[in-house]
Amino acid sequence: MAGDQTLGDWEKAAPDSPAIYITEAAVAVKRAWCWRGDGYGSAVSAENGARFQAYLGAAEAILTEHKAVAAQDPEYYSVMEDVYKGQGRDRSEFEALVAEGAGKDPYYYPIYWGAYYYNMPQWYGSAEDVDAAARDAVTRTRARDGLGAYARYYWRASQDDCGCWKDAVDWPSMKQAMRDVAKRYPDPWNLANFAKLSCDMNDGATARAYFAALGRIDGAEAWQKDRAGWQQCRSLAGL
Repeated sequence: MAGDQTLGDWEKAAPDSPAIYITEAAVAVKRAWCWRGDGYGSAVSAENGARFQAYLGAAEAILTEHKAVAAQDPEYYSVMEDVYKGQGRDRSEFEALVAEGAGKDPYYYPIYWGAYYYNMPQWYGSAEDVDAAARDAVTRTRARDGLGAYARYYWRASQDDCGCWKDAVDWPSMKQAMRDVAKRYPDPWNLANFAKLSCDMNDGATARAYFAALGRIDGAEAWQKDRAGWQQCRSLAGL
């Protein structure tokens, strides 16, 4: 395929580039999920399941063979997390992978987002496991971000169709975490999204505080052009 040829040419031209091996592996992972689909495992045919595992195995082989180069970029761990999840690797292996990646770059947040997906109830965890992974992220990043990692983690989780994050999050901790992010990074985008998250949790008072912090900026972009949803949130906030 043309894309494979392009990747091969890139590898020959830049064999010491982490990006080439990470990209090759990510392409294999994407192909794996194309064969599997996003439904329940029981609905996947034996043929498609075999292709799914074959592509995951190819991705793992690329990353493992070139780890000395590829693991210099923390995205290596994010892609490998996708592989481990698809392969159904046990918790001890997955947590060791997270620990290794976070040990190298604790502020590369996609590593923690990968842990969220692994711990979702439809995969290998529970609400308690989801929250434990969030708190692990806080432990590793507290020196610079306070509780901010907790907010970043659940903010990412809220962007998925599954609302299971609401069963896992400790809202008082989340409110403090959002304050820590807002204090360090008072960007309107952050403030607007924290208003939205507050409405998602039916906390109009907290949403109102973030709308007030926005001032004359309405922040509707956080609702992705869902103007009705933005107005509903403002109404919940008493505005």
